Amino acid sequence: MVSQLDPSIHRPPSPQESLIYHPDGGLGAITDFDVYLRVQRDRYQQSFVSRQYATHPFRVSNVFRLDQEQVDQTQSDRAYVYLMNTSPGLMEGDRFRIGVQVDAQAHLYLTDQAATKVHRMPTPGRPATVDYILQVGAGGSLEFLPEPLILYHESTLNQRTQITLHPSARLCLSEIIVPGRLARQEYYQFNHYSSRLTVSSPDGRLILGDALRLEGRSHPFCHSPLFARQPILATLLLIYPDVEQTQFEAVLKQVCAEQPAATIEVSYSSLPNCNGFVIRATADCISRIKTCFDQAVNAVRLLEGQSPLPEVPK
Repeated sequence: MVSQLDPSIHRPPSPQESLIYHPDGGLGAITDFDVYLRVQRDRYQQSFVSRQYATHPFRVSNVFRLDQEQVDQTQSDRAYVYLMNTSPGLMEGDRFRIGVQVDAQAHLYLTDQAATKVHRMPTPGRPATVDYILQVGAGGSLEFLPEPLILYHESTLNQRTQITLHPSARLCLSEIIVPGRLARQEYYQFNHYSSRLTVSSPDGRLILGDALRLEGRSHPFCHSPLFARQPILATLLLIYPDVEQTQFEAVLKQVCAEQPAATIEVSYSSLPNCNGFVIRATADCISRIKTCFDQAVNAVRLLEGQSPLPEVPK
């Protein structure tokens, strides 16, 4: 689906529309993606979706305005958008590319409506692959908090996330991994899950990288108390260049200290080459992690004088 300022336009892009050149270094041709989303700021200082493109099974919601007034009583200009997948989940051989471009001074909160289920993939060498290509311009912000990944029996998923982040841009990115259908006592029966994240500056300088390969059935420690007691794994990345480092660390330390130790383990550490932190967590249920991450995002928002994190309906 293509829409340029008008949600009533439902047609494939013409060849001329497909080739987009952005002087500020955009993502390129939208038809290189299964989902493409560009967010800009209008003359009323509101963030809006200026262009979107989605192929089956994806859809992009309209923009929602969920924020309350900010601490300084001004109206928040953040756009809240849902990425929707109408399929049952990721299947064998699926390959998807998702591009999100947040322009200068624009602000986007992006999430999805339900957990992503990664289904059985019995054929060797045919994993599901998802690539995220994200870009945030000067003074812009992206909060991307998707619902969890659930790795079913014999599933395999390779995920890559490439982020281009302006030095003055803000980023909040989360990932929650559920190693099976836990209610059915299915633990670590998938093949493997691999994730590779890179964050770079617009001139190509690497800011940070993170790689994870999680084995399923061959995991040697999946039945150890460390993994069996709290099997859900999660990461929250926070990069906020304008927040004073000492205050930044203090609020995250408080958030981590307030979590119930019997059901969730949380730690944090500073990130290299930027003013940011990463939070790692394991828990016995998804809601524990969501609560912890929401508290962390809300604490940092308040440090910046932004409106508190609202309830985001699902």
